[in-house]
Amino acid sequence: MRYSKEHKARTRRALIDAAGRVFRENGEAGGGVDAVAAAAGVTSGAVYRQFGAKEALFETVIADGMDRLASFLAAARDKDGDAWIRDVIDYYVGPSHVGDAGGGCLLPTLSLDISRGDDGARDAYNDGLARAIAVLTDDRTGPGMAEPRAAHLLASLLGAVILARATGDDGLRDDLRKALLAQFGAEP
Repeated sequence: MRYSKEHKARTRRALIDAAGRVFRENGEAGGGVDAVAAAAGVTSGAVYRQFGAKEALFETVIADGMDRLASFLAAARDKDGDAWIRDVIDYYVGPSHVGDAGGGCLLPTLSLDISRGDDGARDAYNDGLARAIAVLTDDRTGPGMAEPRAAHLLASLLGAVILARATGDDGLRDDLRKALLAQFGAEP
């Protein structure tokens, strides 16, 4: 039976979304093709037909996640003044993001996997990180950050989420949020 282009595109999107969740929850090594297929509601054969290999799927997930990060930051930057910084910090260190590793940003969950992974995934990550930093430094929608400060913001958010998730301590999460707001000039 032949499937339409639309069906194949929907299946591909479902696989990317399911794999993103599985990889963010379990890491690349803990997220096998069978788990991804089950999460997407398809057979393992569909994964191989769409991507050829798990490595290609992981690389696609990384590129997709980094695209989402750049889009999120670009939408946040559309706000007046420095309100966008507060919104970004509130989202990242907020209880819904900290409590949902599988549905959140891939930076706090998969950066270590990237450092151990293959060049394709690392290239996708580096390209996406450069785009995210470019969004933060762009001054078309307001004063942009200097590049080192933009990288510092992302690294600080990543570290805060990791600590908050690892400890499960809401008080620490709130303290980290307040410290980030003060450090990046976005105190309420």
